[in-house]
Amino acid sequence: MERHYYNTQSRQRSVLGPVLFAIVCGMIACGLIARHFVLREFNGGVAQAVRERSVAMQLSSQVKDRFGADLGVFSDETRFVARLDEIPPRVRQAFLAAEDSGFYKHFGISPTGLTRAIIANIRRDRFAQGGSTITQQLVRQLLLGREKTIWRKVREIVLALELERSMSKSEILELWLNSVYLGNNAWGVETASRHYFGKHVSEISIAEAALLAGLPQAPSRYAPHLRPKLARLRQLYVLQRMKDLRWITPATWQAARREMPRVDAAKITVADQTPWVTEPVRLELWRRLEQRDIPKSGLSVATTIDRSWQWSLQTLVANHFKQIRNYGLEAAVAVIDARTGEIRAMTGGTDFNRSQFNRALDLYRPVGAAIYPLIFKWSMEHGLMRVDGYSSIGEAAVKSRFAEAEQLAPEMGYG
Repeated sequence: MERHYYNTQSRQRSVLGPVLFAIVCGMIACGLIARHFVLREFNGGVAQAVRERSVAMQLSSQVKDRFGADLGVFSDETRFVARLDEIPPRVRQAFLAAEDSGFYKHFGISPTGLTRAIIANIRRDRFAQGGSTITQQLVRQLLLGREKTIWRKVREIVLALELERSMSKSEILELWLNSVYLGNNAWGVETASRHYFGKHVSEISIAEAALLAGLPQAPSRYAPHLRPKLARLRQLYVLQRMKDLRWITPATWQAARREMPRVDAAKITVADQTPWVTEPVRLELWRRLEQRDIPKSGLSVATTIDRSWQWSLQTLVANHFKQIRNYGLEAAVAVIDARTGEIRAMTGGTDFNRSQFNRALDLYRPVGAAIYPLIFKWSMEHGLMRVDGYSSIGEAAVKSRFAEAEQLAPEMGYG
């Protein structure tokens, strides 16, 4: 009997080839169809849409003192923008180490990262990981939103690939560093540097940069002013990544590990540092410019205020006039340069959070009433006025009638 032998492996290869070819063709066809429908939404191009959305982001309007120092901001979302050349390499490297170390090598997506994320999601039967590059994050941040669906992920991939074709790596990185959310209402590295450390991004150290770079993954979880231990662990991870990538030397890594960045909680509420100044400025801008969207306009407003004088005055009022509130009294002070008439410092009350009424600007009363305290002081020093029947001088000042001051005027040499 004649026997026939078949090469099973050869036959399998002959079948597998066309199948793989069909699968690849199908994937390409699906990709082209998806690209068509996704890009149809952006007639002017993806890069143009990203640039326009970036410009449209809310920019905080800043209030400056006479020397250009920050007095405060007013905005629904706090944002300050820095050019890429103003962001030191150490800061850029820290964020790349934490978020996308292959940024300058990939073409918008990371096949390895995407595959790893797909496997993790299948195992957990949910969207546990995103596998997103910085380009994908920028597209999601500015164009898509944060919904977790397969179609959104497809759109994200298509847009990221298209963005890399039409925009340089430097521009993508600059836009992302200025739009990434870093917690506590701070968007972008410049804003976060001011919020957490009270200085510009160009001034922060490697340790501070690593602390900020650990925030994008979970800004609330790693918030340094709320969860310092978790923030510290995340910071150490970023520093280790920078060392493993050989972006910093072992000596620099050791020095950065020993440094404990100090987060100044007071700097986090920069918008409220000088409310007696920033609030009148905001109201005056609305009156003059007739623009109701002032907080989002990115204005820089110069004033005649001296910041050191303003802080000293606010501290003085807060520390020395607390007791007068018990008698229903308030304190309002305006420090004016007699030569020019310019206001150097101003406070309209003892506690802005308790009462926003600015008594230095909005309390209309005769100018002569301002000298009554001086008259009372002089009269008491000379024994012409007593506080009999009152528990204190404060109560006497509140309940005394101004007619008494008028009667004392001749004694002081007036009238």
